[in-house]
Amino acid sequence: MPIISVIIPAYNSEKTIQESIDSVLTQTFSDFELIIVNDGSTDKTLELVEGIKDPRLRILSFENAGAAATRNRGIAKAKGDFIAFLDADDIWTTGKLADQLAAFKHEPSAGLVYSWSDYINFSGDFLCVGKRVITSESIEDTYAKLLVSNFLENGSTPLIRIDILKEVGCFDESLESSQDLDLYLKIAAKYRFVTVPKVQVKYRVTPGSITSKTAENEKKQVEFINKIFAQAPGKYKHLKRQRLSGFYRYLMLRTVEEEVSLKNRLRGLKYLILFVLYRPLILVDQYKFVFIMFSKISLNLMPKPLSNLLKRTLTS
Repeated sequence: MPIISVIIPAYNSEKTIQESIDSVLTQTFSDFELIIVNDGSTDKTLELVEGIKDPRLRILSFENAGAAATRNRGIAKAKGDFIAFLDADDIWTTGKLADQLAAFKHEPSAGLVYSWSDYINFSGDFLCVGKRVITSESIEDTYAKLLVSNFLENGSTPLIRIDILKEVGCFDESLESSQDLDLYLKIAAKYRFVTVPKVQVKYRVTPGSITSKTAENEKKQVEFINKIFAQAPGKYKHLKRQRLSGFYRYLMLRTVEEEVSLKNRLRGLKYLILFVLYRPLILVDQYKFVFIMFSKISLNLMPKPLSNLLKRTLTS
């Protein structure tokens, strides 16, 4: 029986899945099974995967049901003691599984081990560094940090004990987004997290993905934030405003990256205001950042002479 079951949920992933699979098959740790769960793909994903010859590879095909259901289907068929998930457009470094399994052997009571991530674009070029969070030994501290921010960042980073996955109920298929964080919170409520302080995941930012659709993302995420804080013990409720402020900061930054239009700039201004309203002390602690963001967002909303003055101020 394999020690680790690697699950790749795949939906119309023909352009990236080969690179993702290669990053699994070239791991320095080799005692794993690789389960590709084809989620009703209509492109050449299934054909491509069927052409890969490796005895550790298993392919499951179902009608389209979404990411959470697809991962749960993989878990149900897994034979390993540990589960690792890899999205079909992300990439692992070669030592990822070996290092994480070693961390589990050092901390056998832990529920989840994760590594750090960096961001790449669709072509595989580096975009930016991810978060570099190291968890403490306190379960409460990890749970609180997760409520404020998903410091794991994505679903391709953790290695999880399968008994714990089944204990907490796997992925919530009723959620349209944030299924990863929902699962992490359920585990963090009971078990320690352990960090492998290395960048071992390259997380691909794909145009048109859920996280890149700013306006659509807002409503779903606010509903999710309300859900997790409704379920959290009372001593954590005060963290909700910090979580909302951080979320609107993220949306604000995304609008600045998007194409320049009156609609986007007005939306960005709204997010800036909410970012500050939920944590007013930001006006003291981060006043320079707030001013710069206000200036960048407002350039196309102002009369040309004033916008030119702001541009000169920002570049001086």
